[in-house]
Amino acid sequence: MRILVTGSNGQVGSEVAAIVDAASQHELIRAARPDHDITNRDNVLGLITTTTPDVIIHCAAMTAVDLCESEQEAAFAVNAAATRFVADGARRVGAHVVYVSTDYVFDGTKDGPYNEWDEPNPQSIYGRSKLGGEAEIDPEWSIARTSWVCGFNGNNMVKTLLRLAGGGGEVAFVDDQIGHPTMAGDLASDAGQTRSREGPRNVPPDQPRVGVVVRVRPERLRNRWLGSITGQPHQHFGTRSAETSAKAG
Repeated sequence: MRILVTGSNGQVGSEVAAIVDAASQHELIRAARPDHDITNRDNVLGLITTTTPDVIIHCAAMTAVDLCESEQEAAFAVNAAATRFVADGARRVGAHVVYVSTDYVFDGTKDGPYNEWDEPNPQSIYGRSKLGGEAEIDPEWSIARTSWVCGFNGNNMVKTLLRLAGGGGEVAFVDDQIGHPTMAGDLASDAGQTRSREGPRNVPPDQPRVGVVVRVRPERLRNRWLGSITGQPHQHFGTRSAETSAKAG
Protein backbone atom coordinates (compact mmCIF):
# COMPACT_ATOMS: atom_id res chain seq x y z
CA MET A 1 0.00 0.00 0.00
CA ARG A 2 1.31 3.45 -0.93
CA ILE A 3 1.04 5.88 2.02
CA LEU A 4 1.65 9.63 1.83
CA VAL A 5 2.55 11.35 5.12
CA THR A 6 2.30 15.14 5.22
CA GLY A 7 4.36 16.96 7.81
CA SER A 8 6.74 13.99 7.81
CA ASN A 9 9.42 15.99 9.64
CA GLY A 10 7.12 17.01 12.49
CA GLN A 11 6.54 15.57 15.95
CA VAL A 12 3.83 13.10 14.91
CA GLY A 13 4.57 12.91 11.20
CA SER A 14 8.16 11.79 11.71
CA GLU A 15 7.04 8.87 13.87
CA VAL A 16 4.26 7.95 11.44
CA ALA A 17 6.80 7.98 8.61
CA ALA A 18 9.19 5.78 10.58
CA ILE A 19 6.47 3.21 11.24
CA VAL A 20 5.30 3.15 7.62
CA ASP A 21 8.88 2.98 6.34
CA ALA A 22 9.61 -0.02 8.56
CA ALA A 23 6.64 -1.98 7.18
CA SER A 24 7.75 -3.94 4.13
CA GLN A 25 4.21 -4.10 2.73
CA HIS A 26 3.96 -0.30 2.49
CA GLU A 27 5.61 2.30 0.30
CA LEU A 28 6.27 5.60 2.10
CA ILE A 29 5.89 8.99 0.40
CA ARG A 30 7.18 11.88 2.52
CA ALA A 31 5.90 15.44 2.20
CA ALA A 32 7.43 18.19 4.33
CA ARG A 33 8.93 21.64 4.13
CA PRO A 34 10.90 23.01 2.40
CA ASP A 35 10.34 20.64 -0.53
CA HIS A 36 6.55 20.71 -0.29
CA ASP A 37 4.32 23.66 0.60
CA ILE A 38 0.89 22.37 1.63
CA THR A 39 -0.58 25.87 1.38
CA ASN A 40 0.12 25.82 -2.36
CA ARG A 41 -2.83 24.12 -4.07
CA ASP A 42 -0.96 23.29 -7.26
CA ASN A 43 1.91 21.78 -5.29
CA VAL A 44 -0.43 19.59 -3.23
CA LEU A 45 -2.53 18.42 -6.16
CA GLY A 46 0.57 17.75 -8.24
CA LEU A 47 2.13 15.67 -5.47
CA ILE A 48 -0.98 13.58 -4.87
CA THR A 49 -1.95 13.00 -8.49
CA THR A 50 1.65 12.11 -9.39
CA THR A 51 2.29 9.68 -6.54
CA THR A 52 -1.32 8.32 -6.39
CA PRO A 53 -1.28 7.19 -2.74
CA ASP A 54 -3.80 4.72 -1.32
CA VAL A 55 -3.75 6.50 2.04
CA ILE A 56 -2.86 10.06 3.08
CA ILE A 57 -2.02 10.59 6.74
CA HIS A 58 -2.33 14.35 7.10
CA CYS A 59 -0.12 15.40 10.01
CA ALA A 60 1.08 18.78 8.71
CA ALA A 61 -0.32 21.60 10.83
CA MET A 62 0.40 24.90 12.52
CA THR A 63 0.19 23.82 16.16
CA ALA A 64 1.78 26.74 18.05
CA VAL A 65 -1.37 27.94 19.81
CA ASP A 66 -0.21 31.45 20.72
CA LEU A 67 1.34 31.98 17.28
CA CYS A 68 -1.99 31.05 15.70
CA GLU A 69 -3.62 33.88 17.66
CA SER A 70 -1.16 36.45 16.31
CA GLU A 71 -0.95 35.00 12.77
CA GLN A 72 -4.55 34.04 12.13
CA GLU A 73 -4.37 34.10 8.34
CA ALA A 74 -1.44 31.69 8.37
CA ALA A 75 -3.23 29.40 10.84
CA PHE A 76 -6.28 29.03 8.61
CA ALA A 77 -4.11 28.69 5.51
CA VAL A 78 -2.17 25.77 7.00
CA ASN A 79 -4.83 24.05 9.11
CA ALA A 80 -7.97 24.59 7.05
CA ALA A 81 -7.26 25.61 3.44
CA ALA A 82 -4.37 23.18 3.03
CA THR A 83 -6.59 20.37 4.29
CA ARG A 84 -9.06 21.28 1.55
CA PHE A 85 -6.28 20.86 -1.01
CA VAL A 86 -5.30 17.49 0.46
CA ALA A 87 -8.94 16.37 0.39
CA ASP A 88 -9.35 17.52 -3.21
CA GLY A 89 -6.31 15.53 -4.27
CA ALA A 90 -7.43 12.47 -2.30
CA ARG A 91 -10.80 12.41 -4.07
CA ARG A 92 -9.09 12.59 -7.45
CA VAL A 93 -7.03 9.44 -6.81
CA GLY A 94 -9.42 7.58 -4.49
CA ALA A 95 -7.19 7.82 -1.42
CA HIS A 96 -8.37 7.46 2.17
CA VAL A 97 -7.44 10.40 4.43
CA VAL A 98 -6.51 10.18 8.09
CA TYR A 99 -6.60 13.71 9.55
CA VAL A 100 -4.82 14.43 12.83
CA SER A 101 -6.88 17.00 14.74
CA THR A 102 -7.02 18.26 18.32
CA ASP A 103 -9.13 18.53 21.45
CA TYR A 104 -8.91 22.31 21.02
CA VAL A 105 -12.05 21.96 18.88
CA PHE A 106 -13.93 21.75 22.22
CA ASP A 107 -14.49 24.57 24.71
CA GLY A 108 -13.26 22.71 27.79
CA THR A 109 -16.44 23.17 29.84
CA LYS A 110 -17.49 19.51 29.94
CA ASP A 111 -17.14 17.80 33.32
CA GLY A 112 -15.42 14.68 32.00
CA PRO A 113 -13.63 13.37 28.92
CA TYR A 114 -14.91 14.29 25.48
CA ASN A 115 -16.10 11.74 22.94
CA GLU A 116 -16.75 11.72 19.20
CA TRP A 117 -20.36 12.86 19.58
CA ASP A 118 -19.73 15.99 21.67
CA GLU A 119 -20.44 19.27 19.92
CA PRO A 120 -17.29 21.23 18.99
CA ASN A 121 -17.07 24.79 20.27
CA PRO A 122 -13.49 26.03 19.78
CA GLN A 123 -12.39 29.05 21.80
CA SER A 124 -9.07 29.73 20.07
CA ILE A 125 -7.89 30.43 16.55
CA TYR A 126 -5.96 27.17 16.61
CA GLY A 127 -9.08 25.23 17.52
CA ARG A 128 -11.21 27.04 14.95
CA SER A 129 -8.68 26.51 12.18
CA LYS A 130 -8.38 22.79 12.97
CA LEU A 131 -12.17 22.45 13.04
CA GLY A 132 -12.14 24.13 9.64
CA GLY A 133 -9.82 21.36 8.51
CA GLU A 134 -12.17 18.72 9.92
CA ALA A 135 -14.98 20.19 7.81
CA GLU A 136 -13.01 19.25 4.68
CA ILE A 137 -12.84 15.56 5.64
CA ASP A 138 -15.34 13.25 3.91
CA PRO A 139 -17.63 11.11 6.13
CA GLU A 140 -15.92 7.85 5.19
CA TRP A 141 -12.46 9.17 6.08
CA SER A 142 -10.84 9.34 9.53
CA ILE A 143 -10.30 12.07 12.11
CA ALA A 144 -8.05 11.59 15.15
CA ARG A 145 -8.58 14.21 17.84
CA THR A 146 -5.62 14.07 20.18
CA SER A 147 -4.22 16.06 23.10
CA TRP A 148 -0.99 16.87 24.94
CA VAL A 149 1.22 15.20 22.35
CA CYS A 150 4.74 14.36 23.56
CA GLY A 151 7.47 12.77 21.49
CA PHE A 152 11.17 12.64 20.69
CA ASN A 153 10.89 15.11 17.81
CA GLY A 154 9.65 18.68 17.80
CA ASN A 155 8.71 20.84 20.75
CA ASN A 156 6.41 19.82 23.59
CA MET A 157 5.77 20.69 27.23
CA VAL A 158 7.67 17.73 28.66
CA LYS A 159 10.86 18.56 26.76
CA THR A 160 10.54 22.24 27.65
CA LEU A 161 10.17 21.51 31.36
CA LEU A 162 13.03 19.03 31.39
CA ARG A 163 15.24 21.63 29.73
CA LEU A 164 14.23 24.34 32.20
CA ALA A 165 14.57 22.00 35.15
CA GLY A 166 18.14 21.24 34.15
CA GLY A 167 19.00 24.81 35.01
CA GLY A 168 17.68 24.50 38.57
CA GLY A 169 15.29 26.81 40.34
CA GLU A 170 11.52 27.00 40.20
CA VAL A 171 9.49 26.10 37.12
CA ALA A 172 6.32 28.17 36.63
CA PHE A 173 3.46 27.21 34.33
CA VAL A 174 -0.34 27.12 34.08
CA ASP A 175 -1.73 24.34 36.29
CA ASP A 176 -5.49 24.62 35.79
CA GLN A 177 -5.66 22.54 32.60
CA ILE A 178 -6.85 18.94 32.61
CA GLY A 179 -6.14 16.52 29.80
CA HIS A 180 -4.66 13.25 28.53
CA PRO A 181 -0.99 13.10 27.51
CA THR A 182 -0.59 11.26 24.20
CA MET A 183 2.69 9.67 23.18
CA ALA A 184 3.46 10.57 19.57
CA GLY A 185 4.59 7.02 18.88
CA ASP A 186 1.26 5.58 20.07
CA LEU A 187 -0.70 8.07 17.98
CA ALA A 188 1.51 7.35 14.98
CA SER A 189 1.02 3.60 15.34
CA ASP A 190 -2.76 3.89 15.44
CA ALA A 191 -2.92 6.41 12.61
CA GLY A 192 -0.64 4.25 10.49
CA GLN A 193 -2.81 1.18 10.98
CA THR A 194 -6.23 2.81 10.52
CA ARG A 195 -6.64 2.37 6.79
CA SER A 196 -4.33 -0.60 6.35
CA ARG A 197 -6.82 -2.68 8.35
CA GLU A 198 -9.65 -1.70 6.04
CA GLY A 199 -8.35 -2.11 2.48
CA PRO A 200 -6.91 0.40 0.06
CA ARG A 201 -9.70 1.99 -1.96
CA ASN A 202 -13.35 2.17 -2.98
CA VAL A 203 -14.96 2.56 0.44
CA PRO A 204 -18.69 1.76 0.25
CA PRO A 205 -20.78 4.94 0.58
CA ASP A 206 -22.65 3.56 3.60
CA GLN A 207 -19.50 2.66 5.56
CA PRO A 208 -19.23 4.64 8.81
CA ARG A 209 -16.28 6.85 9.63
CA VAL A 210 -13.23 4.81 10.62
CA GLY A 211 -12.34 5.51 14.25
CA VAL A 212 -8.83 6.08 15.53
CA VAL A 213 -8.10 4.85 19.06
CA VAL A 214 -5.67 7.23 20.72
CA ARG A 215 -3.65 5.70 23.55
CA VAL A 216 -3.37 8.01 26.55
CA ARG A 217 -2.86 7.74 30.29
CA PRO A 218 -6.06 6.34 31.81
CA GLU A 219 -6.64 9.25 34.17
CA ARG A 220 -7.06 12.91 33.45
CA LEU A 221 -4.14 14.97 34.65
CA ARG A 222 -3.52 18.55 35.53
CA ASN A 223 -0.44 20.32 34.22
CA ARG A 224 1.16 19.92 37.66
CA TRP A 225 1.90 16.32 36.57
CA LEU A 226 4.39 17.79 34.15
CA GLY A 227 6.09 19.53 37.05
CA SER A 228 6.35 16.29 38.97
CA ILE A 229 8.42 14.57 36.25
CA THR A 230 11.09 17.27 36.51
CA GLY A 231 11.52 16.84 40.25
CA GLN A 232 11.33 20.61 40.57
CA PRO A 233 8.99 22.77 42.68
CA HIS A 234 6.33 24.58 40.71
CA GLN A 235 3.88 27.39 41.25
CA HIS A 236 0.56 28.37 39.74
CA PHE A 237 1.23 30.73 36.84
CA GLY A 238 -1.88 32.66 35.85
CA THR A 239 -5.25 31.33 34.70
CA ARG A 240 -6.59 29.98 31.46
CA SER A 241 -6.26 32.30 28.52
CA ALA A 242 -8.42 32.24 25.40
CA GLU A 243 -5.64 30.24 23.77
CA THR A 244 -5.60 27.45 26.38
CA SER A 245 -9.14 27.25 27.71
CA ALA A 246 -10.07 24.44 25.33
CA LYS A 247 -7.59 22.05 26.90
CA ALA A 248 -9.83 20.58 29.54
CA GLY A 249 -11.14 17.29 28.15
